[in-house]
Amino acid sequence: MWSPRRLRRLPIELRVALGATVALIGLNAAWAANQASWKIDPGTATLCGAIIGLAIIGQQARRGFANLIKSQRNQSELDRDARLHQHAIEREREIEKRSNDRNVLLAAMWAETVTVWKQVADAEKNANVFALMHEGFHKTRMPSDGSKIIFASIKAPVFLANVSNLGLLGGSLAADVVAVLGRAEGQSRTVDIPAVLGHDHLSKLYQAHAEAMKLWRQDLYHVAIRIDAIANERPDPGGLKATEDERRKGS
Repeated sequence: MWSPRRLRRLPIELRVALGATVALIGLNAAWAANQASWKIDPGTATLCGAIIGLAIIGQQARRGFANLIKSQRNQSELDRDARLHQHAIEREREIEKRSNDRNVLLAAMWAETVTVWKQVADAEKNANVFALMHEGFHKTRMPSDGSKIIFASIKAPVFLANVSNLGLLGGSLAADVVAVLGRAEGQSRTVDIPAVLGHDHLSKLYQAHAEAMKLWRQDLYHVAIRIDAIANERPDPGGLKATEDERRKGS
């Protein structure tokens, strides 16, 4: 059954078409009446046509503005999604670059630590040899004529070149790397030995140096193991200070 409520439920296009159809029927009726000698004012007919035309144009304009607003809203959402997507891509790229830089730095610091470990191990061996040699001179009562002791120069050029990037390693590991590689100053140390200093004292001097090299070597080894564990995502054996007592046992 027809009702005005059902008419309002029709889509706007159908309502416009229905209105136009009714208007055309009215005009046809007016034209027929005119043909039957029923007089209709030409101005009234023109006004009715203008009203109908303006109604259709207004409806189309409303639809056009509505579609324009909807299009602008959709474009705004698309632009926002595009910006968010671009930001996510750039962030992912930055994270990936930082991860790659960190992996490269871990590999470089591991290689540097192992290289310095070898130099320190050689210095320890040499100090022990000289300690034994002067101990033998002391036992045979050979007089000391004075000389110079030149301790080996140990260098860590890769570490020095990457000091500004150590933050990539994290605070704990970076502190340990600085602790063990920062000692490799790359300068030889010379100690003048007076003639009054006997071979027994020289032997003890070399023994003390050998002990210092031994402790440094142990620290270097631990840091190298720690770098390797972190680089390969294995459990971290802990920092130098936290494990010092345990590492020194039985040494």
